Amino acid sequence: MTGPGSNAPLIVHGVEGVRASVGARPGPTPWTRVDPGQVASFEAAASGLPARPIPSDPAPPARLPELLLLALCNHFLPRLVQVRGMRLGVNYGVDGVTFSAVPAPARLRGRGEVLSCIDVPGGVQLAVRVVLEAERLEPPVCTATTLSRWLV
Repeated sequence: MTGPGSNAPLIVHGVEGVRASVGARPGPTPWTRVDPGQVASFEAAASGLPARPIPSDPAPPARLPELLLLALCNHFLPRLVQVRGMRLGVNYGVDGVTFSAVPAPARLRGRGEVLSCIDVPGGVQLAVRVVLEAERLEPPVCTATTLSRWLV
């Protein structure tokens, strides 16, 4: 294993490396800016409506949408934990998520905690708590327990 306690991701190898990663606290990641144009693009994609041209200077939204925060967990997850030496990795979902309001635009970063690893048919399931922090805000703006299946 490499990477905990720095901006580098925790890198684990194979099933035994995944099992041994339980308890690790990777992160924080570098800061990522979420601007009004990204919020508008996300809202257009999530609404199912045809995309509208985004003005070069769109009016800033009052806050970041909660579903965008949840989607950003998958942006930060591979920057926190990388699993190598497995045939396939699948995002299996989440097991609990909480949100706090985030004014937009915002700078976010992620922290992680590897909570558990259980055996499943063909591999293992890894639970990683992803905590999104916004610059100059308390408490965390999103906490999600992500579930990933790693198949051998």
